[in-house]
Amino acid sequence: MKNITQTHCHTQSFAQTGAALFTALVFLVIITLLSLSSMRTSTMELRMASNDQEHTRAIQIAQAAVDTVLVGNNFLVTSVGSTTCFNVGGCDTNNDLTTAPFSANYHKVEITLQSIGSFKCRSCASSGSLFQGAAFDIDSNYNETAVGGGRANVVQGLVVLAPDSGT
Repeated sequence: MKNITQTHCHTQSFAQTGAALFTALVFLVIITLLSLSSMRTSTMELRMASNDQEHTRAIQIAQAAVDTVLVGNNFLVTSVGSTTCFNVGGCDTNNDLTTAPFSANYHKVEITLQSIGSFKCRSCASSGSLFQGAAFDIDSNYNETAVGGGRANVVQGLVVLAPDSGT
């Protein structure tokens, strides 16, 4: 009789190769790269929106200066080519435009007389009505880029009419 007391234990050895760790690290790197890319994109979009906002603000301030000059009737008719300036040196007539939101450091307006002559009135009842008039160019330049603001230039034409004394 044989004594079968010996048991044969078969043990399997599981070798740890680190595949799960490697896979987790690869996913972590991918997620990190996606996060960094998303942050960069968000930062760039924020800068673009801020620049657009500053540009719109600059255009509005430049146009407001044109409107202020128009309301003030600052049109001195001396000769063709003469210029009336606000916050600009070296012009025929110099004025200050320092009321809010205008600043002498950032804002300059020039009014130049382009021509004097007869003009037909398009909105008058009589199509033959002639008016004497003066054509002006109003150039408003706003530049606040030195302090992180916007920059804009608005040029607007204007004809000031008076009834022709010869009609």
